[in-house]
Amino acid sequence: MLRHLTIVVILFSIFSILSACSSIATYPENWATPMATLDDICPDISGKYFNAGILQSGVKDYLYDKITCEGIWGVHEAAHYAVRIKWIDSKQDQILIRLENIQDGDIVEEKIIRQSDGDFICSNGAVEIQFNEGFEVFIEGYIESGVRRFFLAEDGSLILEQTSTTIGHTWIYIPLGVKVREYSKWEKVTSEVN
Repeated sequence: MLRHLTIVVILFSIFSILSACSSIATYPENWATPMATLDDICPDISGKYFNAGILQSGVKDYLYDKITCEGIWGVHEAAHYAVRIKWIDSKQDQILIRLENIQDGDIVEEKIIRQSDGDFICSNGAVEIQFNEGFEVFIEGYIESGVRRFFLAEDGSLILEQTSTTIGHTWIYIPLGVKVREYSKWEKVTSEVN
């Protein structure tokens, strides 16, 4: 009995080690250079950006979901939406984030995040938002947590550096552990409706 238990523990340990991986990307060389800012000064990321951006791998990524840590199912993927980001106080404590229709300027949803409420901090020349996401479905699940750092590039695009750790298990209870750093980019909307 003890021999079988030892074999199970050894196999479980091997699966655990083999199922852990990491993907630590570097800033894409073909993207505009990040703007230099002072360490703990909040960068001015105000602007209107296309909601549909790209990960450095070329896959689409959606700004409203990333900056608010909440999505609107089906709506956020529409190509005709933009995200307006605006500081709404002189102390740089509150940021208005608005999802709007590019064609007519209609507001789909908006949210205010506050530094004083712990929604974000300004550090290392970026607006940083901590996040925790996860799910569990019957026999598999995961929890992902990390930091999203928003800053500007010299061409005016908004850049996200996301560093996260994910832990969970597969449907046969093999544990997973993944550490990732990836970059996303959103272009500015150049024509204004309102």
